[in-house]
Amino acid sequence: MISRTEALTELLEGWLPQQRWFPAKGRDTRLVPVSVTPCDLGQGLHGEFRLFRLASGGAVEPVVLQVPLLFSPHTGGTDPAGPLHAGFIGTIPGDMAGEEWDVFDGPKRREFVEAVLSLMAGDGILRTGRGSGVVGRTAAGGRTFLETLTRPLSLESIRGEQSNSSVIANPGPGGTILKFFRTLFPGRNPEVELGEALTRLGTQDVPSTVGWLQAEWGEDRGTVRTDLAVTHEFLPGGRDAWAAAVLSAAEGSSFARQAHAIGQGTARIHRRLAEGLPAASAGDAQGVLDRLAERIRESWAQARAVVGPYDVQIERLLASLTTVPTHPQRIHGDLHLGQILSVDSPAGAGDRWIFLDFEGEPLRPAVERSLPDLPLRDVVGLLRSFDYAAGAAHRQAPDAVVPGGWVADCSEAFLEGYSSVVPGRIDQRSPLFMALWLDKALYEVRYEQNNRPEWLEIPALAARSALEELSGPEVKGNP
Repeated sequence: MISRTEALTELLEGWLPQQRWFPAKGRDTRLVPVSVTPCDLGQGLHGEFRLFRLASGGAVEPVVLQVPLLFSPHTGGTDPAGPLHAGFIGTIPGDMAGEEWDVFDGPKRREFVEAVLSLMAGDGILRTGRGSGVVGRTAAGGRTFLETLTRPLSLESIRGEQSNSSVIANPGPGGTILKFFRTLFPGRNPEVELGEALTRLGTQDVPSTVGWLQAEWGEDRGTVRTDLAVTHEFLPGGRDAWAAAVLSAAEGSSFARQAHAIGQGTARIHRRLAEGLPAASAGDAQGVLDRLAERIRESWAQARAVVGPYDVQIERLLASLTTVPTHPQRIHGDLHLGQILSVDSPAGAGDRWIFLDFEGEPLRPAVERSLPDLPLRDVVGLLRSFDYAAGAAHRQAPDAVVPGGWVADCSEAFLEGYSSVVPGRIDQRSPLFMALWLDKALYEVRYEQNNRPEWLEIPALAARSALEELSGPEVKGNP
């Protein structure tokens, strides 16, 4: 007879590849258990934080998945598609003859979410006998916030996420967004680390970080620690900056005022991160250039067939990268209009622009996302996003006439807003700027090749345009 553990693993191996956040779609994988941490939910329910390492082709990959589960006695009469079975995965046998348990995806279940938030609020610790465990933490003021959440919670799952699972607990004022990281890596998750630092410094351009969960387990090389989940304040009425920009481009209306405010917010965040986190070391500047060149070459190997044969131009540009004119620091790392919301400011003071998702680019290694980088990378990311918005407007409304200067006006206003907070001129003709622009465009080409081939021409055209500029006189050295 198949055991409960074997039945659960078999169930999950069929369910996981169907999830948007599963990192190995289309590959033959199996689950290797890493740790199991039980969570007592009461009322005949129990939960588990299960961590699995993905094994593929006989080799173990350095990818660990978090699969938080809730178990409930199987009644046999509930419609698996009904609201009482939100997050239903399947049914497995229990430890006793004739016993069956329904298995649920924990982040979809109110009882599980309440237990997680209580663990955070109490700085609680869950332990197993094998050295693994889950620890709850709170940011400044977080415990009071979590203790005042209205119970029982009402939940609203956030759809469309690529790599995480998020749920809004008590949508509305005083609610919170709880994000579970599905793919785990050793060390701090930038979303937690940077969010906690910005909250501690009183930054108003991000939602306040309230609390987080950490996991630890033992391996041959010692104890591994990582972040499992984070919760932020929920800001109701948020309006997506990406959608607003695309609509503005399609209508031919100005987005310059919004771009200027977004530039100011970007600069304020850079200032706070420079103040609140350790300064870069002497070797970080060269490391930034080395990684930039490596990223461009890596992306070019995949994008070359789409963008065109510009090998000489790329090598000429990389050879011109000799110095970094600013000190590396921690940055957002994946900044675009889709990571920004507009919410109403108190007392009708106008829009407040809120910056989200500090995890960095999902295609980049986690270790690289936590390294100091250049604020200019975030600047370039948003300038690329204005260009993308214009392209998206053409795609979504083929008859729309986007003004020829729409992207340029947005870019100019954004840079003016940025320099009003962090003085200094950004030279868009410098080798460093052009390399970062090309790096982002080639990254976008790779992303669209893998996910949305019908969007591929937007970044491919941007990459070709940049490389055509490099076909002229040799690029001068950095200032």
